[in-house]
Amino acid sequence: MLKALSTVTVDPGGTTLPGSGRLSQVVIDAGNRVMFSILVDPSEAERFEPVRREAEGRVLALPGVSSVLASLTSERAPNAPPPGAAPRQRPGHPDTNPLPQRKARPKEGSEPWPSSAPTGSNSCRSPTRWPARR
Repeated sequence: MLKALSTVTVDPGGTTLPGSGRLSQVVIDAGNRVMFSILVDPSEAERFEPVRREAEGRVLALPGVSSVLASLTSERAPNAPPPGAAPRQRPGHPDTNPLPQRKARPKEGSEPWPSSAPTGSNSCRSPTRWPARR
């Protein structure tokens, strides 16, 4: 597999795909399907598409290989937005999108509901007990 990929060059200087450090781990599953990715900067994606197609073709030509999935991929810093994406707003951040404030729960021992709360057989909760915490 690596011998076939070593015939694919990534630049005019003749650097091979495995020698470039851009080749991910090559995975071969039980159905003889081969999967790998080529690490590129997003600005290089168009230039590396012919390299990806050539690598895919060389591996597919090997005896016993049923199919090949070769992809171009790029890394970005953890939690970094994709290039050109608008910055995300954090919910509840005071400068962006404040969440509505919740009323504080009454203290233990105080009257849990206003005196106008429904009572009797039609009420869903007794006003003399606190609802169970979840």
